[in-house]
Amino acid sequence: MRPLVPIVLILAFTSILTSYLFFSTPHVVDDTIGCRDWARTPWKSYLLENNVWGDKSAEICSFTGDLAGWFWRKPFPSTHPIYPEIIYGKKPWLKRSTTPMLPIRIRELLSLTIEVNYTTIARGKYNVLIDIWITRNRRADPKSITAEIGIYLKLHDSPHDCELVEIDGHHYCYRVTRGGAGSKLYQFMLLDPAFERLDLVKFIRFTGLDRDLYVASVEFGNEVWWGYGVTIIKYFNVTAIDP
Repeated sequence: MRPLVPIVLILAFTSILTSYLFFSTPHVVDDTIGCRDWARTPWKSYLLENNVWGDKSAEICSFTGDLAGWFWRKPFPSTHPIYPEIIYGKKPWLKRSTTPMLPIRIRELLSLTIEVNYTTIARGKYNVLIDIWITRNRRADPKSITAEIGIYLKLHDSPHDCELVEIDGHHYCYRVTRGGAGSKLYQFMLLDPAFERLDLVKFIRFTGLDRDLYVASVEFGNEVWWGYGVTIIKYFNVTAIDP
């Protein structure tokens, strides 16, 4: 386990940290903390992961308890980001799902909502992202990935080369690009002030994806290309309802 103290000190003595972080730190110190690369920590019905995909030298420490979240330190830029995150369902690279509700065929999904109350304090290039993996079958392994839906609650750079759309009363910049493994990436970049509850079924239906495909997982985290910061999750709930 990498020591957490250097990360906390770096964060504490930079101008980006407000009194909120100092107030919250005593609660974090008493919680379970994991700093290994790819460490996975259960929390309620979810799983936190230290996803260092884009930079194996980056440092991520996740914590769980009454609150949950993660610290990160990534001094050098990289082509691909790291993604400290919380997972609901079967992320295609995991052996099992966190819930019997997912994976589920799109046509069988009556409701899929996410509610999240969080604070991110950071410096560098990063975003706040809800990520949904779509697969061809219930196995939901990497070979079955057909699409990825990204809902960006915060972006480092202003969106461009995208179409203005409205979903559930909120405005997004929307585009479709190529994702990994030949899949399509459907991007929704929020243009309005952030809010706590999203109806994810409306985003899935907007893409026009085949209703016989499967929703494998819903994930929430920070894509980070460089910098350091902390995300504290005060409330997190994903609800899926089938017939």
